[in-house]
Amino acid sequence: MRGRNSSEWADLVHRRRMVAQLDAAGHSAASIALMLNVCRKTIERDRAFLELREPKAPPITPEELARAREMLEEGCNYAEVGRTLNRASTTLQRHLPGYKLDRFQVAEIAAHGRWMARLERTG
Repeated sequence: MRGRNSSEWADLVHRRRMVAQLDAAGHSAASIALMLNVCRKTIERDRAFLELREPKAPPITPEELARAREMLEEGCNYAEVGRTLNRASTTLQRHLPGYKLDRFQVAEIAAHGRWMARLERTG
């Protein structure tokens, strides 16, 4: 890191200390970036320099799987279930494969959306 003056080095060291503290407190890269008013990529580079890793999500629980299965059987898609349970949709697809909508269901949902949009416009 050539070309930095002592003030810039002090700022860098201070930011990396803050990143380490906030990381230890369990904050995500995105939330740390917001708090320190820098981009998320800067936090990721600082974490890499400090040899810190983004914490992994805890394993999905049997209760979450049961709720996810229930929602999928009611017709929700993986993305909706993931948002509701605060889980990645790919995790749900891996644990509960086979809940895809057929083309008729997709068409029905699209028609319903168009109908709702018309209702909102006529308000």
